[in-house]
Amino acid sequence: MHDQATGELVYANYRISKSAWLRDGDHEVVDRVGKRISTVTGLNLQTAEELQIVNYGLGGHYEPHFDFARVSLYYFGWLRNE
Repeated sequence: MHDQATGELVYANYRISKSAWLRDGDHEVVDRVGKRISTVTGLNLQTAEELQIVNYGLGGHYEPHFDFARVSLYYFGWLRNE
């Protein structure tokens, strides 16, 4: 995870893994996976996050945790995180 003050990557004790983010256009297989997801879900993936690939390896884990923003405000009907 990123340190709020420095932006540097720091160790997160709730997760032990290696991960990578794959973008459309990185490889034809990534493109095909994205098309399948869109077909099955009926969603437009133009604004979707990149595809995350994670390897937990031996002893790796991902414990339950909360993802949250420090402050959440409703701004003109949209949730805005600051």
